[in-house]
Amino acid sequence: MSGDKLISFIVTVYNKEQFINRCLKSLNELNKFKEFKNKFEILAVNDCSSDSSFEKLQSWETKISNLRLINNKKNIGVSKSRNLGIAKSRAKYLFFIDADDHIISKNFKQIIRDKKIFKEDLLIFYNTILVNKFLTIPKIKKTQSKSIFGSIENTTNSTRWNVWKFLFSREFLLKKKFFLKKICTKTKIGFSLQKQFLKSQNIV
Repeated sequence: MSGDKLISFIVTVYNKEQFINRCLKSLNELNKFKEFKNKFEILAVNDCSSDSSFEKLQSWETKISNLRLINNKKNIGVSKSRNLGIAKSRAKYLFFIDADDHIISKNFKQIIRDKKIFKEDLLIFYNTILVNKFLTIPKIKKTQSKSIFGSIENTTNSTRWNVWKFLFSREFLLKKKFFLKKICTKTKIGFSLQKQFLKSQNIV
């Protein structure tokens, strides 16, 4: 059940020891903004990594008071790990991020200042994708969103409808019984998201 937290950042981890520090450091930077004081949590789900990923996560527990760890006893895959994060989250909104990605903290500061947007089911972000040292900025059609803001950097290629492009209402996900399924292609993931969320009128 969601509590007084505004955003749960759900971090899925599988053999990403070389990226974890950068990811958690970027999330921890939100703690320096007064707008985020006691307003968010970081929920890291370690999917039975065989490297030192979990040990690195544990080392951050003493540095980030709002970090919670889940350690899967067996590998269940990224979709089920995200679903576990949804079930264990305590905030009104959910943001999914993989351990090899990181956020631009100042943009979340801009978002949280606009309190009226937290009445929506879904918030859509612009993103930048870093591929071979070149940045690309995908465009989102105006028909898909009334306004776009913020930014997220990702070190791998992606599709328009990947989950880290959105801030989800937890209540909406649970009400619609929307959980991520084990789907191999990003195209099918995108179709699933479109089918669920384009039905909602509350999209920013």
